[in-house]
Amino acid sequence: MNKKVTIKELAEKTGLSTTTVSQILNGKGSRFSEKNIKKVLAFRDQLHYVPNSAARNLSNKTDKTIGVLVPTISNPFFSEFLQLIENYSDSKTHVIMIGLDGDRSQLYSAIEGLIAQGVDGLIVAVAVEESSKVNDLLRENWIPYIVLDQNSTKDSDFIATDDFHGGQLVAQYLCKLGHRRFSVVVPDKESMTYNINLRLNGFVEKCRDLGIVTDDIQILEAKFSKHGGQKTVPDIVSFKPTAIFTLSDELAIGVLGGIYDQDLEVPGNYSLVGYDDTDYAEFMNPKLTTVRQPISLLAKYALEMLENRISDSKLKQQVRAVDVELVIRNSTKEI
Repeated sequence: MNKKVTIKELAEKTGLSTTTVSQILNGKGSRFSEKNIKKVLAFRDQLHYVPNSAARNLSNKTDKTIGVLVPTISNPFFSEFLQLIENYSDSKTHVIMIGLDGDRSQLYSAIEGLIAQGVDGLIVAVAVEESSKVNDLLRENWIPYIVLDQNSTKDSDFIATDDFHGGQLVAQYLCKLGHRRFSVVVPDKESMTYNINLRLNGFVEKCRDLGIVTDDIQILEAKFSKHGGQKTVPDIVSFKPTAIFTLSDELAIGVLGGIYDQDLEVPGNYSLVGYDDTDYAEFMNPKLTTVRQPISLLAKYALEMLENRISDSKLKQQVRAVDVELVIRNSTKEI
């Protein structure tokens, strides 16, 4: 029995990219020349290429397919975001979700894979390191896309939360409680993104406006995980702050565990503030004071804007901004 021809082999025969061949075979070839369309169809028939049955059946059952890319599905913020996208999508929309497991270098190949599957549009919630390369790939294949606020870009439709203001809110609140010495736990350079950096800048600038000197603000880099947060605690204890600000709830959980390991307490020894207001925040002990991102709005706007762009590729750039709010719980106290 002859080996089944793959789409990669078909692409090699045509001299076109796998992405282009996939788009043509998925009935989305109007953007390509008639010559290339005829070439692909001719080689398909000559090689007796049969597309994956599951993918073919899927395309027959849905009006559109969208891809959603997040840094990791293990972070509760992104897992909730994916669930909301699924909830808000109608029955005729198929959603393909991909988490990069924290490896942003895989973004380009992940996008290529989604294009090959015939997606009609993308929601990119991952920091794009080579934005021009990614933009070129998507535009060459006429794929509409929405970028969330992990990026600083003027090249695409864009949704952003006011993370600078979020950092300011934390600084103002902690100073109002009487705190004057702080540890700030931030992701390491591999995980730091544009929007998270805005949180840090907002916090530091507001502290300085309120008379806090630079020497009283300790900034600690950590792996963007609970374990990463936990490992910063010895340095925090040595610095002797009265309050700790972590730039995500994930880091806050680790810091809290590390504090308990030192036989210390929150908020007895340290006030602790996180960021995101994930599901975990309300169920921690003590319940976590944190900055709430309007994740439901982010998901809703992302879908609406992508559908607008799919319907009208000539639509002017769409930009949506949403604010954040400080949710005060039991992990902070006045001193």
